[in-house]
Amino acid sequence: MKKLEIPVHSVVDVITNSSTVIYVQATDSTIKLAKELIDSILKVANSDKTADDLFEFSIEPGEGWLDDRIDEYMEEHEIEFEGEYGSDKYKRQHDEIAKKIIEEHDDGDTKYEDYNGWYDNRLIIKSKGEDRFTLDLTEKVKRIFEIDGERDG
Repeated sequence: MKKLEIPVHSVVDVITNSSTVIYVQATDSTIKLAKELIDSILKVANSDKTADDLFEFSIEPGEGWLDDRIDEYMEEHEIEFEGEYGSDKYKRQHDEIAKKIIEEHDDGDTKYEDYNGWYDNRLIIKSKGEDRFTLDLTEKVKRIFEIDGERDG
């Protein structure tokens, strides 16, 4: 019996349906791999620090998921935004509602499911030092690669 091996570049190589959609989401393994990458870079730079020494890692809801929940919350509680869109008053109110929604949702699960069963989330890395910064790694990684597609059929 002869065996034919076809090297598969990705799952999309296997799918022949012309309506294929690819979803990208962060999981607990995303955090693990991000830490491994950072640890490798620190090692090459001769640092004795680790990713956990320097950063906090979390998976948070994506903007689309959170915006939908904020709209639902405001409608349910008959709340109107105060101030003009983008004003400090508007941003403060938006952030307070967003925090409340995330706290109510966060039950230790890293999934933020929308109505289609899709988990819209992102990997957030925050520095622990004095000059604190926040990095949305999901968006940065998506921009590393040029993503293109074509319909074949």
